[in-house]
Formats: sequence, C-alpha cells, structure tokens
Amino acid sequence: MLSNQDRDPLEKIQRSATRTILPDISYQERLEVLCLPTVYNFIFEIVKTHFTRIADDPEHPLLAK
Repeated sequence: MLSNQDRDPLEKIQRSATRTILPDISYQERLEVLCLPTVYNFIFEIVKTHFTRIADDPEHPLLAK
C-alpha cells in the first residue's frame, strides 16, 4: 500500500480534477456521479486482487513448499 505521504498528493489531484468537471458538489458526490473510487479504495482493490491471485495459486513461488 502507499503511505499517506504518497497517497495524499494523488487524492488532491483527483479532488482538483473532479472539481473542474463538477464544481458545485462535494467530493464524495463527485466520485459517485463519476463512478470513481477514492485513491485509497482504488489502490486497496488492486492490492486485494493481487494478493487473492497469489493466495489462489498453489504453484506461486510465495506459496510453493
């Protein structure tokens, strides 16, 4: 996962970009209208998918005995 120090600037960019598109509503509303996750949720889902793939593959080098 990214540290807060790395994630916060990315979230700030997303906030700014969505504000340009939809300036009159809150960030959470903009995410809902645009069908976007927060940066934290986006990264969390990528990491979860990656580790699930590893866990489901008995041949993966991290799991091989």
